[in-house]
Amino acid sequence: MARGDVDVAVNVAARIGLVAHRSVLVAMVISSAAISRRSVTSAVLRR
Repeated sequence: MARGDVDVAVNVAARIGLVAHRSVLVAMVISSAAISRRSVTSAVLRR
């Protein structure tokens, strides 16, 4: 395996990791927003 191949593999792995990390962050934000909306809705209904 040439040195350039290793660099390309590391580059691709880093890019995939970045995309996965971003999608995980988006999922966390969406789920937390849904949870907060649910708690707000229940608080409004309770009032």
